[in-house]
Amino acid sequence: MNNIQGVEHLKEISKLKKYYEMLSKTNEGKKELEEIFTKQLQDKCEKCLQLINNEKTNQNNSDQNDIIAFIQLKQLIKIIIEKGFKNDLNLKTIFEKNFKLYISKNINTSKHLVLFLHQNLKNSSLNSDEENKKKINSALSLLLFIKDLSVFCQYYIFYFSQRLINKDSSIENENEILKNIGKMLGYEFIRRMEFMIKDIKLSLTYKEDFEKYLTLKENVNVRENENENENENINENINENVNVNVNENENIHKQKSNNFITNFLLLTRANWDLYNNEPQLHNFIENENSSCNLQSFFLNKFPKKKIFFLHSLSTVQLEASFVKKKPQIITSDYQAQILLCFNDTLTFNIDELKNKSQIDDNKIFSQTVISLIKNNILRSKPKITENGILTSDFQIQLNRRYATKRRIIRLKTPQYFDPKKFEKDEKIIQKNLINDRNLFLQLSIIQILKHKKSINHDSLIQEILQKANNKYQINDQLIIDRINFLINYKYLQKIEKQSIQYIYVNEENVK
Repeated sequence: MNNIQGVEHLKEISKLKKYYEMLSKTNEGKKELEEIFTKQLQDKCEKCLQLINNEKTNQNNSDQNDIIAFIQLKQLIKIIIEKGFKNDLNLKTIFEKNFKLYISKNINTSKHLVLFLHQNLKNSSLNSDEENKKKINSALSLLLFIKDLSVFCQYYIFYFSQRLINKDSSIENENEILKNIGKMLGYEFIRRMEFMIKDIKLSLTYKEDFEKYLTLKENVNVRENENENENENINENINENVNVNVNENENIHKQKSNNFITNFLLLTRANWDLYNNEPQLHNFIENENSSCNLQSFFLNKFPKKKIFFLHSLSTVQLEASFVKKKPQIITSDYQAQILLCFNDTLTFNIDELKNKSQIDDNKIFSQTVISLIKNNILRSKPKITENGILTSDFQIQLNRRYATKRRIIRLKTPQYFDPKKFEKDEKIIQKNLINDRNLFLQLSIIQILKHKKSINHDSLIQEILQKANNKYQINDQLIIDRINFLINYKYLQKIEKQSIQYIYVNEENVK
């Protein structure tokens, strides 16, 4: 029977059939076969776990390798049971029990599964790439063996939101994957992500409404300007050369503001984990020089909602009218706010530019100006030093000699916030996991007691454990902590007689 160690080769299937037929005739033979099968399966699973534990030595591919190893092992065992062991139900049960045990042995398995899906979903089309689609569906099949699905869900939501915001994956792809997850785990797992996709789709509709709003406002402004021009008395004694220079200056700058383009996403805070409490730009893209009135549009459309701009995630597209071929420049919100200040004036000192841009945060202001200088859009006198410190004696001017052959230029944007942001996000994900688990336990306790009115301690613990199933990995102490929490807030009453009993307190008595 030692030849069963070569089960990874499909040519061994015929040998396995003979062993199975020979041993399955007696109870002792079946028991021996199950023991050997279990031992070989556990050895294979241990090798998969080693890939996770060796994460430090192979950081680049660890999240890919361990998931691929588990997928290959699952496919292999499935073939062996079906073709070698004639779909033996006992061996299937042994496989599912051991595979679930090992795949949930390390919490990183859920995280690595999400990273595997994230990498394969980015910039790919499931409709045209059949091989990638099979790979993703094979990875999703591992979800049926994960015990603590809350870990998978929290990480998946985090990377899912990144793909939607950065447009790394199409909505069609994401919808297809969500449907598969919903079928396997239940649609309560994907409800929040469905609302997130709804936000993205609604944003496209709002973008069309906003463009109509801009067109209407521009037409109104044009009519007002025409009326003003008709009433103006033109002074014919003005020097012709001065008149030409003024007109030239207006053409260079005002065209730029009138050709402002924005692509925005309107995200509902309840659906998204918006972690950055970043400073808001005063009158963002909405000064006297700009025909874009983004904030007013939102306030008119949603008068009872508070608009909070995520400037670090946002981009703005401007037309560089001061460049000969008028390329489109894609910038951050902060960079756009600085550039629009040059619609009226070619040169500012640092204090003037800071007041004009209304960027109050000194660090963000300095980072933004320096980034535009490094992108060669702005110039400074004197030139900035390596330490990148801007003082009040600096003069900043628009680089009118800027030249490029490209039609669309994406400027490099500075890292406005902590470079260890991902570590902070990891902590927030872990905090969300704890909050979700506590909320689940509290709701479960209340639901059970509302239905039964009273219940003893052991029965309550067992019912909650059954209710948790694979959703959360919990123990008795976690449940007891939540029971005590609810007792403190007078949702429950504890009665100690022969055994501990819990009674539900009516809502009228709840403070």
